[in-house]
Amino acid sequence: MLFFPKKRPARKDPYADPIGRESREKGWCVDCHSSIKDEFFMVHDPVWAKARMENYGGFLCVGCLEKRIGRRLRRGDFTDCPMNKPDFTYLDGRPVPKSRRLRNRLGI
Repeated sequence: MLFFPKKRPARKDPYADPIGRESREKGWCVDCHSSIKDEFFMVHDPVWAKARMENYGGFLCVGCLEKRIGRRLRRGDFTDCPMNKPDFTYLDGRPVPKSRRLRNRLGI
């Protein structure tokens, strides 16, 4: 009789994003599942990589991103894209809302 040891399950990456596609479609944070309708922002690639997020792997709210990188976001962490500007608007001209927390981190 042959003995086959049980396979140990692979250690799950705590930051793996099994719901990334759904997160992108619905617009909520992959960690806390809160809506990010007022926290759309873009950070530099090294900050996103430090949070262990893949490109197009979903969204993170400001708080969860800060938790992952172990510090508060600073103005220099954000890219110079229009989304991070205070006057960013939807196509119809309505202003895109920004949470108080995001405005604070952006310095606006």
